[in-house]
Amino acid sequence: MLHKLPPEIMEMISRSLTSKQDLKALALVSRAVHRGVQRTLWASLDLSTIQEEELWHFNLKPVFNRGLPALVYPTELSFNSDFSITQGERCPHWRDQENPPDSTVRASSRFECLARTVQSIVENVPRRRLRKFTWGLGTCIPGNILGRKGILERQQPHLTSLDLTTAGDCLLDDEIDLSSFRNLRELRWRGPRFDDFDAIADVLRTNRQHLTKVELDFVDWNKLRDYLAFEPDADIDLFEGVLVDNFFHRSILGIELHTVLDKPIFPSLVSLSLSSVPLLGRTARAFDFTTLEFLSLRKCRNWDRFLDEIPKLGVPIRLKSLEVHQQYDPQTVTTATPTPEHAALLVFITSFAGLEDLYLSLVSPMDTLELWEVAVKSHGSTLKRFTHHLCGAVSNSSIGTPGSHIVPQIYDIPDFDLAPKLGKLTRENPLSNICHPESIGLTCIPEVLVRRFLLIFSLV
Repeated sequence: MLHKLPPEIMEMISRSLTSKQDLKALALVSRAVHRGVQRTLWASLDLSTIQEEELWHFNLKPVFNRGLPALVYPTELSFNSDFSITQGERCPHWRDQENPPDSTVRASSRFECLARTVQSIVENVPRRRLRKFTWGLGTCIPGNILGRKGILERQQPHLTSLDLTTAGDCLLDDEIDLSSFRNLRELRWRGPRFDDFDAIADVLRTNRQHLTKVELDFVDWNKLRDYLAFEPDADIDLFEGVLVDNFFHRSILGIELHTVLDKPIFPSLVSLSLSSVPLLGRTARAFDFTTLEFLSLRKCRNWDRFLDEIPKLGVPIRLKSLEVHQQYDPQTVTTATPTPEHAALLVFITSFAGLEDLYLSLVSPMDTLELWEVAVKSHGSTLKRFTHHLCGAVSNSSIGTPGSHIVPQIYDIPDFDLAPKLGKLTRENPLSNICHPESIGLTCIPEVLVRRFLLIFSLV
């Protein structure tokens, strides 16, 4: 009976299947059914490298052996690989330099092989068909793909989603140009090179009115600062007249320092994730917290000032998910609790209600019990998932030469700085007041968990 259904009905049925395996099984029922579901079956094409050590080799036989459907129907195209090799060493450029190919072959042959392979796939996708493009190889992106007049710019100008994982350490290859993409709803870029900052600024400026999701991960801001010729002293660091802390605010978002925004410049943003990005307090004014639902700040310089500014905007805060990952900074080490950063976090958490997810990775010392009490008091009725990681650090000043960066040794705090308050904890269990918990994650070793924190998990 299935083969008698109109194609439109078959397509609706295929779209309702959430499992790729179920969709494949349905396609094998008959030739007629296969024709009805192949558009959905091939809507997303994910190509992976054969092995991580040779990112220029893809297994393309399954694609070309299946003929036209594999490249005619995809609206999402992804190039991915496993990820165990560190970022810079992944790029074929590095392999060409360290292990040059035979003298009869040009030195850039590995990267050119990657560029040709990817182009052979993209150029066979019908024009204006793609809506999402993912580059998950952790390498430079060839200029013939995303450079000026690259094939994506020429043939797929209507992309609504870009997901890029590149080689931030690599200093070679053509400049990326995203200025022609004016319909983006989602932008995700991890590991940009310092030469990519202009491209980031351009694509944000062009699409900021309709972007709904932005994720930027600079991976290692200190290293990027070195590339940008910043001086070690953060208070006087300048690059083209821009202070270090002002770089994202002014050079990426394009907001002049004397400008006070009277309305958000990202009015449609629902999800914002920033990692290793320097912030200012006033940067918060660029975002609309009446529409933003997911906020993640990982190892961001001045993240506390950013959070401190949000309640001052005087608008309803509708966040459902908050993640804060504090980076250890030897210049701000203190024995006082709460630290200025933690005080700002406590004030922010109490300034609104409605969180469903709260993920915190913070640096000792801190008043953990106060944090738990504040979080549960403000969000206990809605909170479903709560994760708290507390760590400490020892700065080994003997590592390296004088004037070099201090390398901290990070370690977990298994008792959450709660030892002085264990008596109070056994009488008052803050986490037991979470109404509908689905998961609670605490970084305790099992022995400590059993001996000291057993009552925490008696959630009734």
